[in-house]
Amino acid sequence: MAWKTLFVLCFFLIAALSSQEGVVKVEECEKPSALFSGVCVDKPANQQCDYLCRKGEKLLSGSCKNKKCVCVC
Repeated sequence: MAWKTLFVLCFFLIAALSSQEGVVKVEECEKPSALFSGVCVDKPANQQCDYLCRKGEKLLSGSCKNKKCVCVC
């Protein structure tokens, strides 16, 4: 009887721990653009920032944050 209870508890413990590994939080890396110059405040600047980050710096994307162009790694 005790072995059966121990087995059931171990099974549920393993199931609970394995389900926690399935949840992975992906943290994005952000860094200032090395190619963008000027103040990044409007839509054309945001588009240029994104373009320079993707094509020029070979990163995922870019956007204006606090008047600076920030690329996402």
